[in-house]
Amino acid sequence: MERYSPVPGPGAAERFAWSKTVTLDEVHAARSFRAKFVAHIDSLLGKDGVWIFPTVPDCAPTRSTPESSLDDYRSRSLKLLCVAGLSGCPHISLPLAARAGVPLGIAILGPRGSDQSLIARAQQFMRP
Repeated sequence: MERYSPVPGPGAAERFAWSKTVTLDEVHAARSFRAKFVAHIDSLLGKDGVWIFPTVPDCAPTRSTPESSLDDYRSRSLKLLCVAGLSGCPHISLPLAARAGVPLGIAILGPRGSDQSLIARAQQFMRP
């Protein structure tokens, strides 16, 4: 950020500024949490399980959505979107639902290393 000085959108500048305040103790605590999280997700999925859940908590916000609502939407979305990144599990989002004519993604999370079989399962969901 400092090297190239991009102009972040609303809210992003604050998140980047916050990231500079993270201490080494907080990094160690986060790594410990992640290890426990990975073990928990691994135990839930086993070798061939899948977890199906909404990709994000609601329809995408519109351009006219107030910034205060966007912050709430981002926060709620990250709680769902972080699962794959934290666990190291493959994740695919499919446009399988809609609300008021607006598409909603359904996420499928598979065990770590199951990328190919997860794609095959996703293809089954998409067949008419």
